[in-house]
Amino acid sequence: MDLSTFITFMVMWMLLFFGVLVIFLTYRHNRHLLDLNHKERMTALDRGLEMPATIAASVTRETRPAQFLHRGLIGTLLGVSMMAALGANAGAKSALWGLPPTAFGIAYLILYLVVNPQEKRK
Repeated sequence: MDLSTFITFMVMWMLLFFGVLVIFLTYRHNRHLLDLNHKERMTALDRGLEMPATIAASVTRETRPAQFLHRGLIGTLLGVSMMAALGANAGAKSALWGLPPTAFGIAYLILYLVVNPQEKRK
């Protein structure tokens, strides 16, 4: 195994590790917020006080159509730029590696076009 292959392999594993770490830490943070919310509500019930406002809304994420547009543009432009860079440097066969991010970007753009008119009607 040459050095460039080893470095590529290690970078891929590091990205995977940090991605899983971010997901795990986000889950723990959200779980902690929900536990604090539950304790606060139980304490208010025990004391007979008025129920406090919940923080659960900050834990659950609502997606807006603008987020779909944002993700779609990023994915599409990332995929097209990958195809252009790989096509210019490594040939047309390597440029096909840009198709998956382009497809995800186009899927988000289609989702934006479908969801956005429904949001305007509400």
